[in-house]
Amino acid sequence: MKKLDIYLIKLFFGPFFFVFSVLFFIFLMNIVFLQLDQYLQKGLNAFQILKVLYYTSPTVVSLVLPLTVLLSSIMVFGGLGERYELAAMRAAGISLVRIMQPLFFTSIFLGLILFLFSNNVIPDFQKKGKNMFNDILTQSPTLNFSPGRFIHELEGYRIKFNKKSGVNGENLTGVYIIQDASTFQPQKTIYAEKGLLKPGSNPLFLHIRLFNGTIFEETNTYDINRQNRQEDRMIKFGTLDYFFDVSKLYEKQLESQTNTDNYTFKTFPELSKTIRETSQKNLEEMQRLSKDAVNMNLPYISLLKDGKIKVSPMELKPKEKLVTQKKELELTELEAIAQLKGALISDGINEGYVHGIQSNFAKMVMYQQRILSYPVTLLLFFIIGASLGSIIRKGGLGVPVIIAVILFILFFVMNLTVENLSWSGTLEPYFATWIPNLVLLPLSIIFTNQALKNGSLFQIEKYKALLKPILRLFPKRAVKEHSRYS
Repeated sequence: MKKLDIYLIKLFFGPFFFVFSVLFFIFLMNIVFLQLDQYLQKGLNAFQILKVLYYTSPTVVSLVLPLTVLLSSIMVFGGLGERYELAAMRAAGISLVRIMQPLFFTSIFLGLILFLFSNNVIPDFQKKGKNMFNDILTQSPTLNFSPGRFIHELEGYRIKFNKKSGVNGENLTGVYIIQDASTFQPQKTIYAEKGLLKPGSNPLFLHIRLFNGTIFEETNTYDINRQNRQEDRMIKFGTLDYFFDVSKLYEKQLESQTNTDNYTFKTFPELSKTIRETSQKNLEEMQRLSKDAVNMNLPYISLLKDGKIKVSPMELKPKEKLVTQKKELELTELEAIAQLKGALISDGINEGYVHGIQSNFAKMVMYQQRILSYPVTLLLFFIIGASLGSIIRKGGLGVPVIIAVILFILFFVMNLTVENLSWSGTLEPYFATWIPNLVLLPLSIIFTNQALKNGSLFQIEKYKALLKPILRLFPKRAVKEHSRYS
């Protein structure tokens, strides 16, 4: 039996490494095609793009490894069935469960590796990737400056250049700079044939050297006579140095890279602590928003006690339309609650802000739970793949690939669906993460049961026999022979 176990494990890891390499390359190229244009617009050179892909590649493993196990298990057991090795083993008294046993424990081992990889390696790579991007931002805060469009990120200026070239994108062609008018300065429009981004001692200031250009300065005055005289100026220059304060732009970019998804830097226990703290903060924030809404619209609700309150007409806001000038107003508790509901509906809470809090919390929870759920997915994929392989009895890269792709698309679509529902607040994020596995579990039971019974799940003749009574209701018309052949 040990020789059989070793044989099956060797048979499994043969296609495993090949399939993993191919799928890893495909998924990585998908990231390249989706984000390459974005990286090029930000001015990253080839070496920096390769570094970004290097730090991004570990995140691909969490999806590639379960799919690899699924496809490899279908290929192995399909090949065993196609070569009648599976039939020979079962004829020798070895059950299918015993045949699957060594690879089942191998899948558990791979699932454990995936858990440790997702818990320790991926957060470290995510952190290093973000730090590398922040270092690039520190060296050049203008990474979002793409050619062919006006850039509005710099306060008080609009900048456009037709082309950007050079190793670091420092050479500019066709530069337009529009300086908005202020109380003390007129509006200026600067055009230069060429420009050069100069590295400065202070990275928070952007230094652009312009060549062969013109400054158009418009009159900034309320004097009608001066405006009618059109006292505008045009200045030609050979070289002009311009400095821009980009500290706010740098801080904004840095904040967006460090604060929005810093939960990806943490391990499972650290995420548990962060989720508890975030949940408490979100609860306090929601209570504050609710209290503010109540106090803003119904100040008398805070005085609600013993089923009734008394409010002086002088304390009521005009918009509440509870007009009483001389006598006190008495409200019951139900009336006060009805007023509160009406105020919440009419005035409302900032829905976008609340949705952002809810969405960020759901992302954090689902990221943590997927550290656990993907290893379970890997194990379920093995059970489904081994069972399907023994049923279809087809090895190679034909039918197994088609079945594996269909199952993975089903899993991927479910993943995206529950993710969107969780982010919108429709589903609880803890439950949403495990829904794909809950769907795969009965499939694995059904396929395993069919495999143990030598089921004919994919035999077309079986379904034709079931549909034969229905097909008899629609008999085929006899084709009459043409008279010339009779």
